Amino acid sequence: MRGYLPRLLHTFAVLACMALVCGGASSGKQSPASRKTSAPSKQSPAPQSPAPARPKGPPPAQKPARPGRSPEIRALWIARWDYHTPDDVKTIVRNALALGCNCIYFQVRGEGTCYYPSKVEPWAWELTGDEPSATGRDPGWDPLRTALDEAHLHNLQVHAYMNVLPVWKQATAPPKASGHIYATHPEWIMVDRSGRPMSPARQSFYAFLNPALPQVRTHLARVFAEVAERYPDLDGIHLDYIRYPGEMGDYSYDKESLRQFKQGTAGAPPEQVPLLWNRWRASRINLLLGEISREVRRVNPSLEISAAVIADYKTAIETKMQRWRNWPDLGLVDAVAPMAYHYDLRVFSAMLDNFLGPQRPRKGRIVVGIWPSEKWQSGNGYTQATLGKQIALAREKGADGIALFGYSVFFPNHKASAWAAYVRKNWFTNTYSLRAKSR
Repeated sequence: MRGYLPRLLHTFAVLACMALVCGGASSGKQSPASRKTSAPSKQSPAPQSPAPARPKGPPPAQKPARPGRSPEIRALWIARWDYHTPDDVKTIVRNALALGCNCIYFQVRGEGTCYYPSKVEPWAWELTGDEPSATGRDPGWDPLRTALDEAHLHNLQVHAYMNVLPVWKQATAPPKASGHIYATHPEWIMVDRSGRPMSPARQSFYAFLNPALPQVRTHLARVFAEVAERYPDLDGIHLDYIRYPGEMGDYSYDKESLRQFKQGTAGAPPEQVPLLWNRWRASRINLLLGEISREVRRVNPSLEISAAVIADYKTAIETKMQRWRNWPDLGLVDAVAPMAYHYDLRVFSAMLDNFLGPQRPRKGRIVVGIWPSEKWQSGNGYTQATLGKQIALAREKGADGIALFGYSVFFPNHKASAWAAYVRKNWFTNTYSLRAKSR
């Protein structure tokens, strides 16, 4: 007992320090962010005539959308499985404009592979084949460059939407010759309490990189800095999955993480100080975000950095180790997009109050993510009126913008759905460019 009290006091001191770094806890409601975990689906080549018809010419630059405030952000998430050819990308841009959007989150990194030429990571296999064996094969065109060129003709912002920690999701491993890090650095993958690494083949989910490892943080900072340098006309970088995979269990109990953690707890293991363990893992996410942000801003200080985050803050901090509410105030990001995905308007409104109310970050912009899930449409009474009420609530409570997930809901097979027509007619009635201010 003689040495127990000093060790306990040391633990409390470390906990207090981490509380200052990570910020306080709160609560809210949100279902797990499953929108970006479904398997990619092939689509037919894009038709040549998108609908609904878009206004002629570029949208007016910087005409105020809201009195006394900057133009509302109206974004559309474009997943990597939404396109396969240059014509697909051009059609997507035209459809986003027709919907009334002034920004697209265009996915170019999903599982440690790229939809742009890179010296750091290999080409995505989906661009040239149907199997992971095609990983690293050059498709002969640049999807991100195509999106930028087409979108900027019409003053539409393009943010490179990139999964951060997911590194592989296929049952078959990538060929080692491709240089993919899932094949070359298996020791970088998160592990569970028993020391078993995440396995796409066993779990049908992404394997996640471990942000506690300095070499992982260095690698990812290089990935994002390369994009910032290669595309100086890029409007922003949009981060997703910058968190722990709480929906799949409790990770990462690898030897290096435990060694680092015990250095600050007088040797106490995670099970003795679970709150401190969660805060420590959240601090690893903050370290990673800080390194990415620093490298991106070093290359291009004007580039906007945003992150899709778990809207239910209690879930975010307790199972995903994502203490995002202080990220804007710390200067780590310029905007956050809380994924407020729910069919119940009361739950949706409560989520908004959690980050648009008194605990709202003092800095940065908040873009509310909304998803009219097909499952909710058929089984939970989610209608176009529900979508409209959610947009209205977000605006009423002071959101800086709306982000809709996802492209395939509004443009299945690149054709406008009734949902697209409803949004355009009732909620995105005018298009206001964001680019004049940022360029």
